[in-house]
Amino acid sequence: MLKALRKKDFAKKVFYVLAALIIPAFVLWGSGNLIRNKLTSNFAGKIFNKTISWEQYRESLAASRSQAIMRFGDNFFKLQKFINLEKEAWDRLILLYEARKRHINVSDNEVVETIKKFPLFQSNGNFEPRIYQYFLDSVLRTPARVFEEQIRESLMFEKLYNQLTNKITISGEELLENYKKENEKIKIGYASFPEKDFEDKVSLGEKELKDYFDAHSPDFTKPPSINIEYAGLSFSEQSTDESKKESEKKVREIYSNITQEKDLQKIAKQNSFDLKQTGFFSLDEPVPGLGVEPDFIQIAFSLRDNRISEPVLTSKGIFLLKLKEKKDAYVPNFEEAKSAVEKVLKTNKALQLASAKAKEYLAKLEEIYKSDPSRFNFRKALESDSLNYKVSPLFNYGQYIPDIGVSKDFLDEAFGLKDKNKPFGFVTTATGSYIMDLVESVPIDEKKFTQEKEAFKEKLLQHKKEVAFNNFFLELKNKAHLVDNVPKAKAESAKGSPYIPQIDEF
Repeated sequence: MLKALRKKDFAKKVFYVLAALIIPAFVLWGSGNLIRNKLTSNFAGKIFNKTISWEQYRESLAASRSQAIMRFGDNFFKLQKFINLEKEAWDRLILLYEARKRHINVSDNEVVETIKKFPLFQSNGNFEPRIYQYFLDSVLRTPARVFEEQIRESLMFEKLYNQLTNKITISGEELLENYKKENEKIKIGYASFPEKDFEDKVSLGEKELKDYFDAHSPDFTKPPSINIEYAGLSFSEQSTDESKKESEKKVREIYSNITQEKDLQKIAKQNSFDLKQTGFFSLDEPVPGLGVEPDFIQIAFSLRDNRISEPVLTSKGIFLLKLKEKKDAYVPNFEEAKSAVEKVLKTNKALQLASAKAKEYLAKLEEIYKSDPSRFNFRKALESDSLNYKVSPLFNYGQYIPDIGVSKDFLDEAFGLKDKNKPFGFVTTATGSYIMDLVESVPIDEKKFTQEKEAFKEKLLQHKKEVAFNNFFLELKNKAHLVDNVPKAKAESAKGSPYIPQIDEF
């Protein structure tokens, strides 16, 4: 099929660059592998009560892998271990089912023209079949016919996207409202009632804690965690940039000479390395003893049993990592979760106390205002009750506000003051309660709006379409009622049974 793309002969020249794909952002990227073993289940799973064979699943994984390489280029091989490949393969199958249900078709000519337009396969602006074939053979390791069918499917997704979003528009009122939200600025005065100021007024009994835990135990689920053994050279406070580079060079040289050795303790002893363990930590926690080290965390959670990582450079030193122990997610018993339960319940009750106190002052302010609106002064009314009146800097919608943070409820109330016929507002957030008034409002620049509105409209429209499609897709996934046999196959593989694609075999 599509033989015309492969018949012409050109000089061998490979452009290993990132492709500028025309496929919309909703297309789901990933990677996969060939199934080479006899599988333990008869089928990979089900969607919409239809059986998905292992061959169909394999094709979806392969298509996702191809798309990922086209998108990320060389970086794909660094990122693939962090991609949820199985999920993306199923997402692609669900989209494909819907596209076929709607009788969406893509002609051979559309596939040809799309491939010809990829900068990745061009030289001096012209499509080069030899570059194309080399890329398929050496990088994707995929037959041309298979890749072309993957492109056909991606174009089907694009047509599905367009079919669902083409009628979405932006009205003039909606455009102006959103432009104001991004560009208007306000300044507010406020009195705060922080939750933390009321924590010492909360007392909790053992029964209350236990009852709360029994009613909300899933909320205290412990995430997957690992204990990492690591060895290498630590940096001291006196370490210079030069000495750090020497340490890094030494560890990398030692690592390059490690062949089949899997005993990190032995490696540490032979090379006088510091040898430590982190203790258990989860993906969203600092590394015990090292702090927030994103590279360390990412590599640690990608490690397999009996594998020693490449040297990992941190602010505290350069280390080789080995997985010591791991724990799956679990719901702890009450005693283990007790401190977390106490913290949550104390915060909730402190927020209630803060809100109640704020509402007392709010009622008082409303009475003062009603008695003489023309002479009402928000700041003086607060200060007469010894409340600390603060003034924020100018901010726009969505911006971080010092001492407050980013809270949609707070921002909605603050910007709503411009349109309300009253001098103050009230809101409770996750950190406390606030009474506020509008100090200053800076409107949009009308001239600038006129200059920018078409580009802004295009950006807003694209965002609106993506939100609409994402909502559609979430609903579609719910309707699919996915039955996934892949985890079961993996578990059987761990016991010695034959199984399914291994990503790193590519």
